[in-house]
Amino acid sequence: MNVGHVQLRRNLYSNMASLLVNICIGILYTPYLVRELGISAYGLVPLALIINQYIGVLTDALTSSLTRFYMIAIQEENWQSASRYLSSSFFLILGIILLCSIPAFVFVDRIDSVFNIPEAVLVSAKYLFAFTILSFFCSLISSILNIVLFTLNRLDYLNVIKIIRGAVKPFLVFVFFNCIAIDLTYIGLANVIGELVILGCSYWFYKKFTHPQIKLSLGHFNKTALVSLVVMSVWVIVQSVGDLGIYRIDVVILNLFWSTKESGIIGSFSELGAYLSIISVLFVSLFGPLILNAYSQGDHEKVKELTLDNSLIIGIAVAVMVGVLIGFSNFVVTFWLGEAFTSYTRWFSIKLILLPFYTAAGFFVNVTRSWNKVRFPALMTVLFGLLNFALIYSVAQFFEKTNQSIDWILMISLIFGILQSYFLNGLYFSKLYKNTIKVVCLNFIKTASVLAVVAFTCSFVSAYLIGRNTLTNVVVILLLGMFFLPLSLGVFLDKRQRNALIQIVLKNK
Repeated sequence: MNVGHVQLRRNLYSNMASLLVNICIGILYTPYLVRELGISAYGLVPLALIINQYIGVLTDALTSSLTRFYMIAIQEENWQSASRYLSSSFFLILGIILLCSIPAFVFVDRIDSVFNIPEAVLVSAKYLFAFTILSFFCSLISSILNIVLFTLNRLDYLNVIKIIRGAVKPFLVFVFFNCIAIDLTYIGLANVIGELVILGCSYWFYKKFTHPQIKLSLGHFNKTALVSLVVMSVWVIVQSVGDLGIYRIDVVILNLFWSTKESGIIGSFSELGAYLSIISVLFVSLFGPLILNAYSQGDHEKVKELTLDNSLIIGIAVAVMVGVLIGFSNFVVTFWLGEAFTSYTRWFSIKLILLPFYTAAGFFVNVTRSWNKVRFPALMTVLFGLLNFALIYSVAQFFEKTNQSIDWILMISLIFGILQSYFLNGLYFSKLYKNTIKVVCLNFIKTASVLAVVAFTCSFVSAYLIGRNTLTNVVVILLLGMFFLPLSLGVFLDKRQRNALIQIVLKNK
């Protein structure tokens, strides 16, 4: 049996295990926090995560850049070059942590001048933000060490780390809430402890799998390698900041112009979207090393085939899932968060619509980073982010503070999200690989069609089949998802794509 196929299946099955764990956590953890803290206090949790995500663009930028240069060095068996890139990145990360520490904690000390925070939870909120930033610093170091696993295509071990990260933090929060007190502070503390556990695991895997000739030391710090990493990283950072300006800024705007209640509601819906997008992250990560490996070997036909095929597959799969959730949104929101949230199902649906296109675009982003062609997408992403911010800020500033105004804010962000994620990255991919523009646009139409048909059908079915029995309702939803997924893939994938997908999932060779 081909070793590459064996590892691909291991990665796939471990991805599925990680997916199931994270979905279970997503279903249970957010409503648990909402129930224990109350929606107003919970509204601060998504804000802390946004701060973490904005700082986290540094991780994404540097690890993306390092992965590209490190894998090319590994392919060429240039251990000296690999050591230089790894060491330069590691000590750059330590420098970034030192530079960010003082501004970060000044920000925490004055957090009430930035966000709308109730006086009763101000002290706890400061601890939440401080601990969240500390946990991020730990994750920066872990991310660098985990590059070794990614370049070796050992995503099965990376998924072990993801499962530990996903499970430890909610478990600790549950213990703290039940044994000490229900307080925002302990969410942040659980984040720090969880990331320290991850750091220990990452170091163990790093020592186990790193080639003996690759060294992590100050002596291998190299200015030339550092410049190459920083030049690419700067543009990836710019693009990531623009991304967050589109996808998460609505929570901040609602906190500033409405209250922690509205930001908490949208934040909880965003968190569900984040858990669901793990599916795309896992699927993209499954083929990410294969795409980068094909690029490093100059096999551009393979790069093009993997990107277009898997972008369509994941787009359709997520479209089915989102369509089912939108169709049964009343039951899903009530079952997940409670009847108090049922009147906000429209916001729930709008927040989910972007997911199929955002996840499908992840493959295009992988390719542009492999090519180190990130400047133009980065600049355009910032432009989209600024336009999105200007429009939704204007709505919040000049319109009445009603739910209808929030509808407009969410719709504007949705439109810019689709334009930026799918079309900007997809069109730039078609510039790198000629004669693919029609396929990119056709894949978008297929994904949108699946989303619309599934959502409409499930809305119709839910009006007649959803009753008071929760188990029956869940079975109906699962059956419809299991029906639409193979049907949609069967209709919209060609014979070669279907055979490739079946081979990955079921066959041994």
